[in-house]
Amino acid sequence: MRALFIIFLTLLGLELVCIELNQALSSLHLYLFTGGLLISSALFSLSYKQGLVAVFAIGLSYDAHASIYFGTHALLFISVYAMLIHLRNRLPYDHLAGRVVIALICNLVVFVALTFLRIDLVAQPTSMWPRVIVDIIISQIFVSLIAPWFFSLQSRALELGNATASRSNFN
Repeated sequence: MRALFIIFLTLLGLELVCIELNQALSSLHLYLFTGGLLISSALFSLSYKQGLVAVFAIGLSYDAHASIYFGTHALLFISVYAMLIHLRNRLPYDHLAGRVVIALICNLVVFVALTFLRIDLVAQPTSMWPRVIVDIIISQIFVSLIAPWFFSLQSRALELGNATASRSNFN
């Protein structure tokens, strides 16, 4: 239970940093999205049930400040987490490069899914795609740069909290 609390706090911290960065980048019409990093970090460091709770809670936290229906991020995060949990034994989570690649793939999938869910809010959807592509590229670069640091932060926070990461599939 201690590991769940520690991982959730690191996830919440990253989300708050991204909120502040998005506020600063709003004048440039840029948006950073790190949802895939949050999902993959819970996947690699928590058990199935604890990861599900952490992903659901962080999804609700994303929904609290999003301009779409409440629960959309939480449902999407849980869906991606559930798909990845079945692949967890086949994923290279012991190597940092593998973790970063999985975080990038998760981020891309969730970003594109959210884009298609929100496309009806735009009067001319075709005019939106250049901005979406720039936002995807900026988000992927940001996730690839921050993911190694964030995974290290989580492992160090678990060490400081005397908590152990449990990676068993269904407990």
